[in-house]
Amino acid sequence: MTAERGNGEGGPNGAALLRRAGEGPAELAVDGKLPMERIAALPLQLDVRIPLPDFRISDLVGLAPGKVVASEWPSSNDVPLACGDVQLVWTEFEVVDQTLAVRVTRLI
Repeated sequence: MTAERGNGEGGPNGAALLRRAGEGPAELAVDGKLPMERIAALPLQLDVRIPLPDFRISDLVGLAPGKVVASEWPSSNDVPLACGDVQLVWTEFEVVDQTLAVRVTRLI
């Protein structure tokens, strides 16, 4: 899906509205905000970064299921989740059905 800026006119807060390419103007909810389904469909890259000071290319090549990689991040500390250079929330690692995931613990 691609998104493009609206017609340049700002909404109630002065920001241009996002809409899908080829669609008409974005529809606002009763409260003057875009529906969450429209926002959730926008492509974003979220990053969880932890320091791995001794991690080498050979370690990357050798990754396999069950392999443990040591980090300097204390296991009791929450991990920052960011979009680009903007930190959004604090998270913790969680295993769900043999899949590594992150759980949001604090909002910023």
